[in-house]
Parts: sequence; C-alpha cells; structure tokens
Amino acid sequence: MRGWRSAKVSTIREEFDEINDSMKVSSSRMKNKVGAQKGAFIKMKQENIYIYQRECAECYVPIIEQTFLS
Repeated sequence: MRGWRSAKVSTIREEFDEINDSMKVSSSRMKNKVGAQKGAFIKMKQENIYIYQRECAECYVPIIEQTFLS
C-alpha cells in the first residue's frame, strides 16, 4: 500500500511539472504577443500624429494684426 501511494504522488508531481512547463511556454508566447500588439499600437499612433501635424502645417494660415495695416 505504501509503495502504491508514493508512486501515485510521483506521477501527480510529474503532471504538475508538465503543466508548469506548458504554462511557462504559453505565458512567454502571450508576453510576445502583447508586446507585439503594443509596438504596433505605438507605431500606428505615431503615424497618426505625424499625419495630423503634416495636415495642420499645410492648413496653417498666419494671422496678420490690423495695427500694421493702419
């Protein structure tokens, strides 16, 4: 009876080790995926800011005060 119990414990421990290993792999994949998404979002945001600045620069009209005209 005692030998059966120790064998059962060792197999459960092995299963937990396998689960932990698979979780480590999946968490590193998840971190890579999240990092890639953040990088893509930052790049997209920077491109949008650049386009907005370029459009504002093209539409900029200087204001001339009337004191110089009088």
